[in-house]
Amino acid sequence: MKVLFFTGSRGEWGYIKPILSLCKKNNIKYNICATNMHLLENYGYSINEILNDGFKVSDKIFMAIDGYNPVTMSKSMGVLMTSLTDVVNRIKPDWVVLAGDRSETLVASIVCSYMYVPVAHIQAGELSGNIDGLARHAIGKFAHIHFASNKDAYSRLLKLGEEKFRIKLVGAPQLDEIKKIKESSISRKKLTEKLGIKNGKYLLAVYHPVTEEYSKIETQIDKIIQVLNLSPLNKVWILPNNDSGSLIVKKKIIHNKSSDHYLFENLVIMTNCVVIDLILMTYKFLN
Repeated sequence: MKVLFFTGSRGEWGYIKPILSLCKKNNIKYNICATNMHLLENYGYSINEILNDGFKVSDKIFMAIDGYNPVTMSKSMGVLMTSLTDVVNRIKPDWVVLAGDRSETLVASIVCSYMYVPVAHIQAGELSGNIDGLARHAIGKFAHIHFASNKDAYSRLLKLGEEKFRIKLVGAPQLDEIKKIKESSISRKKLTEKLGIKNGKYLLAVYHPVTEEYSKIETQIDKIIQVLNLSPLNKVWILPNNDSGSLIVKKKIIHNKSSDHYLFENLVIMTNCVVIDLILMTYKFLN
């Protein structure tokens, strides 16, 4: 059996990595096709995370058109569809594994369905909201096997008309990774030194643009920054994905950066378990 894993952002890599590890362990042939954010230096170049985890990327598809607005986002999907068709035709996988709800994932599900390649969808049936929610359920209609992470998602897939034998209640793969992490895996001092930030208390801040509210994004990020600046805590920012409006968000965060703001394109590739440790650290300090 030959499996093709498709990934376009740091967000879904956590879903896919544990499955890939099982493939390696059981000598299942696999290919990885990386695209979109993974290949953009201005958005963290997270393909390094895949490579550092010991996986080989067989195909790279550059598809993101600069501008990051509704027009370029739609055109980028078209670029991906043309290129991914050639990749799938060359590899001829028995299965393609997708995760999540992003636009590139929707394109991949359409390509595979029209090429009659079975699709397995991780995190199927969940509620994302906005255009992502529409994409997730559309992917569900193009997918052949649905991996639901919880009973709510499982029930929703049934209500959407998916056949029961196609829906597997398996949990969330990324939790397997978190389970391996101990709170003491990295000390606060070691973490702050590695990241180059002052020792102390922190807020971890992440804001992705709401694409349907493109005209309101500037006002929204202004308010978020204003509220965060009321806090005496240091602010550790993970900059947004490359969805429509991301440049507005990034420019505002960078323009309003002060001495207690620390900005990172992608924390995950900088040190093992950084994001998890920062979340644990933030939770502990705020409670």
